[in-house]
Amino acid sequence: MSSPPVLLFATPPLAPLPASDAESLFLLSLLRLSRLDFGVRTGDWGVNGGKLPYLTHLDRRIGARHLASLPGYEDPDGLLSDQERAESAAWLAYIEATLVDLVNHTLYASPANYAALSASQRAGLAFPYSHYIPPRLRSTVDARLRAVGLGVADDEPAPDVVTGPQGTTAPLAFSWTAGRAAAARRRDFADDALRTRAHAALDPLARRIGRGRFFFRDRPTTLDLALLSHLTLLLSPSLSSPLPALLRETYPALVAHHDRTLTLLFPAGWSFSPRPAAHASWADSLRALAGTPAAWAARISFRRKVHTDNAKDKDKGETEMKESKQAADMRRGRWAFFAAATASVVVYVLASGIVQVSFVDDDDDDVEEGEDDDYDEDETKVGGGEAALSGVQLARGVEVVSSLPVYEDGEGPEDE
Repeated sequence: MSSPPVLLFATPPLAPLPASDAESLFLLSLLRLSRLDFGVRTGDWGVNGGKLPYLTHLDRRIGARHLASLPGYEDPDGLLSDQERAESAAWLAYIEATLVDLVNHTLYASPANYAALSASQRAGLAFPYSHYIPPRLRSTVDARLRAVGLGVADDEPAPDVVTGPQGTTAPLAFSWTAGRAAAARRRDFADDALRTRAHAALDPLARRIGRGRFFFRDRPTTLDLALLSHLTLLLSPSLSSPLPALLRETYPALVAHHDRTLTLLFPAGWSFSPRPAAHASWADSLRALAGTPAAWAARISFRRKVHTDNAKDKDKGETEMKESKQAADMRRGRWAFFAAATASVVVYVLASGIVQVSFVDDDDDDVEEGEDDDYDEDETKVGGGEAALSGVQLARGVEVVSSLPVYEDGEGPEDE
């Protein structure tokens, strides 16, 4: 039997859900609402760089944004106006910033819930991946939870002293139930803080939905699917958390929205189960860990190739460094030659007398002003021809004088 053109590789199922994260459930709902021919598989953590879920089309990985270009895709947001699209984007960001933390805290912070979740994540994983991937996922989620003040609670030892009024302390009397009582108080305090945060996150959503069927009009959009994928992780599994009871008692509009959307997409409930992953035996685990001779040969060949390429890159880098140094020396030599040539020309012009520079005193200004008219009328004959030579005053107190000989009327170079 051939596979559907579109495949969703989701996280391992968490009964009764076909996946154990909100993004997988969102993509599954989107594929169902868009009426594409698709299938669901339990993904492998080592295929897509350790990230699940992901989509493929004809065995090529695609993103969720590429679904709109596939034939037969019906856009859930196709009828929304520009203003409604902007409002939908704002609410999607709000859900990502608030409900994600509540869901992660419910799944990972409670020891009982995490035990059920990690058991589903270990299904089908070979040794030693089954002992590495679930704790790694929990540590990644815990980093975000601690940033918002909802981190996984560590087991703290019971205090040895009790603090009284005005800071007085006294040794704590021995009791077999002292540690359990302190742990119970910490759990109650954490539950109260969780309820406060849940009220702050769910109140705006409940007011926005009100008595309407969906966020926009009478048909679900991607915003409704995002809300469904987060609420169903709190309402569908049997989890030890105060949030499911809080939702059913305080926010019936959100629960009704969840049930309405789920019934529209999956009339029989979450019965769309992915193909189960095969459980690996100890022999398969050891074989996968040790590898085959061909795999070892390929690794050795790859390491040799990497070593050779690194050596070539190093030699190439040294050669380029030497060439760049030589180019810099040549550039400095060219500039030095141009500077020396320019200086030589200037010195030759000044030393040969072609241009003479003389300085005059300020007292001669009146005399020079009176002689300007005489210079305009005088004409000097040079070599039998007539040339009008006049002193040109370039600046105050500076006069350029020609070094050519000047002859009187009737004289020529032969008379000299």
